[in-house]
Amino acid sequence: MFRFTKPNLRHTAKYNNMVRNGKSPAKVELVSVRLPVDLLRQLDELKEKEGRDRTAVIVQAVKYWVSVDGKITTDHEYLARLGNLDQNIDCINQSLTEIRTGFNDRLTEIKRENATELRELRSLLAEQQKTINILLRMIPKDE
Repeated sequence: MFRFTKPNLRHTAKYNNMVRNGKSPAKVELVSVRLPVDLLRQLDELKEKEGRDRTAVIVQAVKYWVSVDGKITTDHEYLARLGNLDQNIDCINQSLTEIRTGFNDRLTEIKRENATELRELRSLLAEQQKTINILLRMIPKDE
């Protein structure tokens, strides 16, 4: 038994508008899909919110699914990644603390070495000055 249906005038008008505007409609094939009632209700809410028809919403969803090869990251995977990032940040912070501590320790050591060297140089300078003063006293004065 054959069943004849009226063509969907809205889709026909859409097709004619595309042709009139110089856009070549992509080849399409009619596909039937069974959807759970609650999913269909959510789909209808989305199409109303976006002001689009069901087909456009479904095509966009399928295009996205195909573009990611069906590999959509779940909330659990995101949380695991965030946990790994937190661990990495903690490791970096610990490394920075160790570097800072090492730097500060080395800086303190250098300051100590410089202070010791400065004391030794001052002592040498004082000895030198004493020697110069002795030598100056030994030079006869012109009268």
